Amino acid sequence: MIHPRGTGYSEGKRGDILDFSDFIEDYVEIIKGDKSYQDSKQKIILYGHSMSCAVALVGADKLHMTIGDYKKMTELNDAILDINHS
Repeated sequence: MIHPRGTGYSEGKRGDILDFSDFIEDYVEIIKGDKSYQDSKQKIILYGHSMSCAVALVGADKLHMTIGDYKKMTELNDAILDINHS
């Protein structure tokens, strides 16, 4: 489980973030370092709660990962859908 920088059980000061893209960059680097990601035959399940859902979706997009049928997800932000369709 990943807690975004400055939140939850992550190290450092609470709220230690300058820009939302910092969350995305952290997430992408963690996924790239994961052995399952490096083995292209392995499936990775990404999930998030609240803001972390946005981080997971944007991170997956940046990694060019296939996102399942996200239209069936019930609580997606319109802004996230706009990112994937622009």
